[in-house]
Amino acid sequence: MSYEVVDSTIDAWVLKHRFTLYHEFGGRPARFIYLSSGNECCQISIEPPLLGEVLIHARDIETFEDEEMQMDWKVLTVELEHALENAVLAVKQWFDR
Repeated sequence: MSYEVVDSTIDAWVLKHRFTLYHEFGGRPARFIYLSSGNECCQISIEPPLLGEVLIHARDIETFEDEEMQMDWKVLTVELEHALENAVLAVKQWFDR
């Protein structure tokens, strides 16, 4: 599985928000960013496209009182940019709770 089809969309999103994009996890290709607010941290990760669809995951890494937060989106590759923006909004709402 390759990110080639969606890398330009991911790169534009990262540039727009000035995120740091990680390309590898455990020696395997990956695409994810971290968002922080205060002492809390969340991750948005993107799986490689499969059959024209992409899975996006937003999840907690470190939260107050170890709260668990997670949301997932499965979208067409053409909807990736919009879905990534929704993931950022969801994480920001978690931080504002």
